[in-house]
Amino acid sequence: ILVNPKYDNFTTTAPLHQQLKDLHEIREEAKRLKPEFETYIHSVAKFAEINPEQEIACKPYTGVTMGNVKAERNCQNKIKNDYHGDASRIIDVLRCSIVCTNAVQLEKVCDFLLLSETSECKKWKVVRMKNRFRYTNFTCYGDMLFNLEYTSEGTRHVCECQVHLANFLINKETSHEYYKYFQRIYHGNIEVADSQMKLFDTLVPEDSTKDIKQHVMSILKRSRDTSQIQNILKLAHVICDTELEARA
Repeated sequence: ILVNPKYDNFTTTAPLHQQLKDLHEIREEAKRLKPEFETYIHSVAKFAEINPEQEIACKPYTGVTMGNVKAERNCQNKIKNDYHGDASRIIDVLRCSIVCTNAVQLEKVCDFLLLSETSECKKWKVVRMKNRFRYTNFTCYGDMLFNLEYTSEGTRHVCECQVHLANFLINKETSHEYYKYFQRIYHGNIEVADSQMKLFDTLVPEDSTKDIKQHVMSILKRSRDTSQIQNILKLAHVICDTELEARA
């Protein structure tokens, strides 16, 4: 999973979007497709020898956890903050999680999903994969994220499947608190938050005993390193731009 190129990030089309453009219609379609989605995901679990009902140390997850159709309010917030009002861009209204207890199960799940369109599950196709074990964000939490496109009789709907390793999942609750904090600061744009955390890493050495504010002030007052000063300016610009965009 970490080195095999077949598990590298990819997307078939950018940006991904739903066939429908109205949020209410997208949510109603997700409700209709949920039973078929659940059947498909259970077939994935069976192939990987995962018990869908198995309790995981990190509750409320089980071997397979089918999420509720994403709440309308949460959809609206994401559409506003991430997609500039384009409801067709929301692709996690229908979602689930699969929890693997070892790397063998993880590889089997990934292979089943990637090969679905060439098997008896031809209605399902992976249109995007993110290997977040290989490319972690600033929280250092890792998983595999699949966006699956269901196509049948004129219907096309994109949904989401997160594939976890149980040992990583135990630490997700703590890392998710950091995720939510920076999600609020950057108004939902985690890609921007991640890039800014990498800038922070260039500013604050690992062995620093100062807090971030003290360290930044020290750079501004004493440093002659222009690259560090430019990075501080970049951080300030991005924070201001995301705040102004959210208020617009």
